[in-house]
Amino acid sequence: MHEALNWANDVGERKVLRPLTQQDIAERVGSSREMVSRIFKQLLQGGYVEQRDGGLLLLKKLPAGW
Repeated sequence: MHEALNWANDVGERKVLRPLTQQDIAERVGSSREMVSRIFKQLLQGGYVEQRDGGLLLLKKLPAGW
């Protein structure tokens, strides 16, 4: 199982239970905080994720090739 899903509760929606900073995410995936910020903005605008209750809610799967 992907490590990020260990932080999630699956009840039809996946919600990251503990908040992570963009720097935390960048360090975990081997990227820069700036790149994480750009990708996160695209995910929010595309309706793939939503910030809710201090966590991150995954709303739908990414399209193939993303």
